[in-house]
Amino acid sequence: MRIKLALVLSVLIVILVFAYYSASPAPGKPSPSINETNEPMGNEETSESQSPGKVQQTSTPLPQSVNSPTSVPSKKTFNSSTNPSRDVTVLSGRARDKFIQNLPDLSYFAINKSDRFIVDFEDVIAAHPYPGQRSPAPHNDAQIYFSNSDERWQNERRPSDYPAIYAVADGIITGVDAYSLNDHTDYDPPWWHAKYAFVIAIANEGDVVINFQYMMEPYINLENKPSDFYDEFILVESGQVVKKGDVLGYMYVPPFEQKIGPRASTHIAFALERQGQGNLYMYAPAIFTEDVVAEFGNLWQNPKEGWGSSSFGNDWLRARGVPMGMGWMISANENPFGDWPLDVIAYDGIRDLELDGQAKLNATDIGFSEKDLIFHLDGNGDYVSEEFNIPVEWQIIVASIGGPMSVSATSDQRKMPIYDRGPDGGYWQSISPTIPPGRTFITVSDPSEWGWAIAIAPADSQYVIPGENTRNPSCPPGCPPLPAPR
Repeated sequence: MRIKLALVLSVLIVILVFAYYSASPAPGKPSPSINETNEPMGNEETSESQSPGKVQQTSTPLPQSVNSPTSVPSKKTFNSSTNPSRDVTVLSGRARDKFIQNLPDLSYFAINKSDRFIVDFEDVIAAHPYPGQRSPAPHNDAQIYFSNSDERWQNERRPSDYPAIYAVADGIITGVDAYSLNDHTDYDPPWWHAKYAFVIAIANEGDVVINFQYMMEPYINLENKPSDFYDEFILVESGQVVKKGDVLGYMYVPPFEQKIGPRASTHIAFALERQGQGNLYMYAPAIFTEDVVAEFGNLWQNPKEGWGSSSFGNDWLRARGVPMGMGWMISANENPFGDWPLDVIAYDGIRDLELDGQAKLNATDIGFSEKDLIFHLDGNGDYVSEEFNIPVEWQIIVASIGGPMSVSATSDQRKMPIYDRGPDGGYWQSISPTIPPGRTFITVSDPSEWGWAIAIAPADSQYVIPGENTRNPSCPPGCPPLPAPR
């Protein structure tokens, strides 16, 4: 009996000792506390405030997710079919602010370029770079365009069937807008369209947050669609931490019967935004690798469906003849890496000083087939041709990158105006009426030296003028009334 009792007591002692050590923390691993957090490894200090000169370049590593002891982030599962399923951090309050403070200085992107463009290049057909305040027709963003006739987007049923939109860098979503209106009801005829957007904070410039802005403009008015139609095309929310390459949403590409607007094109507009400083001066989005810039530039130098595309929009013309880069003719205020203007920005703001920003048109590619040409010429500045004989009835196509610019033909000492463009406005081209045969010479006035091209062919020659093949939109006229903001 004593032996059995001793065995029982021994077993009880072993159990109690095991339970005691199991409940105690292991050496070097303190028990978890709600007041303790996992801070990011590496440099945790906010980058030193930079002067407006922006010439200092840094290679600060991008931050990891930051948790704050006073604001516990929420977790959710990322349900994109493109991204691996993972927990996604959504920050608010002090945690969000601290994460943004730890983003790199904007100069980081002068040398640490992103190899992830906003979409897959196979999904877009044309583009234009950021046309700066020094260009003939300034605009505050760059744009990429989608084909409304692409069979991949026809009769799709799920948002994930449409083109994916990617995070171009690590950062945090600072804004999501699933419904906003572009009001053109003051036009004649009046029209409007609905769009959606999101922005990612990717850097700082002193005390200013730098956002990468995405604006999705399908050019539809949501007729016969709910006002929350775009909600399911957005995968992110404000405060969500994202990594480069994450799918943020999808681009709705409508069929022609839904598309509206006179010669408008389904597109995404993008730029670098100085948070809180308005849209008058944005930064050119020059944060991409040379390979990305080359593919981007090829979209306007060689549009995939040509300039006669039925998905053409007048905005395409902002890039005609413009050299490759992420921005063209930008002012000092639009240069993300320096306080000086640039004709082209593609690199770090310094190498770009050596780039040739002269726009150049190709007279063999402005409308007539090259085999039909009688005479063609392109250049920059004023020009007077030698007199030459045209034995048949003929027409002339004239294209100009900016104004003022004019072209005339003189025959039998009679001067005939062909083309006259005022000082305002960007690229334009037109074709003359039929002109009788005879000897003539051509006079070009281009005092600003923006660039021009002229092409002459027999009057019965086929030609393509951008926009002439564009389908008539569903509205205007006949747009439904402008709805109230959601």
